[in-house]
Amino acid sequence: SKKNLLDYVYKSNYYEHSSENIWLLLKVYSDIEGQKYEQGIYTAVVSAKIEPLMSQIEEDIESFVNRCVLEDDNIMESADSVTMLLNNENISDDTKLKLIDHNATIFEDVLSVESVEYKNILFEESKIHPTLANIDYFLEYNGLSALDNRIIKFINSHSRQYLDVIKEKNIIEEAKRIMK
Repeated sequence: SKKNLLDYVYKSNYYEHSSENIWLLLKVYSDIEGQKYEQGIYTAVVSAKIEPLMSQIEEDIESFVNRCVLEDDNIMESADSVTMLLNNENISDDTKLKLIDHNATIFEDVLSVESVEYKNILFEESKIHPTLANIDYFLEYNGLSALDNRIIKFINSHSRQYLDVIKEKNIIEEAKRIMK
């Protein structure tokens, strides 16, 4: 039957790791709602938690990212999924830089991103929510006691949000402490 053939092809990893094939496998073998993840194929795979799909993708993760995650319409991977990919040693730096540029997701924070270089790039690309805690963390992990040009540019590009936060929470003293 068709199902037996699909089982054999899937379990033996005799298929091309294309978006179409991955979505078909997710539809047949998982109970996730495809529409919820339609712009985040890796997030869908991680959420589905099905084997051997996860292992098969991990075996050739560089190719999967380049062929599926970096597709034009796949721009909304979750911050957790992007973090997993940025922390994956089997993905090249070039591909990780493309991932940061390609994905539209804005991170709440970058605490889970292991590389200081990628944390800084996420700041420089304004892929992090503009919060005082994130600025404080940026200064901390870069060993800075004062603002540098990168963080000043980040603050300036989000000045309206910072003013709203300061007004809303009356945290002028905290802002002064960070800006010393």
